[in-house]
Amino acid sequence: MLTVAKSVLSDHWRVEKKHQVDQELNESQAHHTDIEFEYLNSEKVRIIAQLLEGMPPLRRKVFEMRRIEGKSREEIAQELDLSVEAVKKHINRAMVEVTLCAEKHGWEF
Repeated sequence: MLTVAKSVLSDHWRVEKKHQVDQELNESQAHHTDIEFEYLNSEKVRIIAQLLEGMPPLRRKVFEMRRIEGKSREEIAQELDLSVEAVKKHINRAMVEVTLCAEKHGWEF
């Protein structure tokens, strides 16, 4: 009876240890994934910042006002003394550049 109890207890601890090791491995992988995710995001931010710096100043300004500040096309047109159509063209051209950059780096939106 004592041998059976030891065997059952030994089996229990072996299974428990395996679960603990699996959990630690999963946590380690999750931590690694978090670090990788943070690195990739910081890399994306760096690349997008370079892309924005390379845009003509007016296109960059229009894009930032629309995408970052959340202003309407009409607000942007009024503030920058442009037509709404000109604002649309700047936004579209900026988005083409961003999309091409994303495709080049294999990113998905």
